[in-house]
Amino acid sequence: AGPLYRMEEDLKVIAKGDLSKRIYLRGKDQMGDLATSLNTMLDSVHGNVKGVAQQVEQALLEMETMDKDSCPLDETKKRLEQIRRDLSERFIL
Repeated sequence: AGPLYRMEEDLKVIAKGDLSKRIYLRGKDQMGDLATSLNTMLDSVHGNVKGVAQQVEQALLEMETMDKDSCPLDETKKRLEQIRRDLSERFIL
């Protein structure tokens, strides 16, 4: 298979949420440059999504030590747990 086909297959995997996937196409032409640029973008997006997931985890841990009788905290915790589930279902981190 040619380089464009391989890139397309890699991008399909990424589009399904695997932000750890990278495009392995090394060349000194426009295709190689495109692959490098896409990988740089993926590094940034992956890092940002991972950072949000870590912040959610930290917030949930902090909430465990807070007042258990506080209703707003319960609602916030439920929302954070939903965000965590959504992230883990949508992305492979």
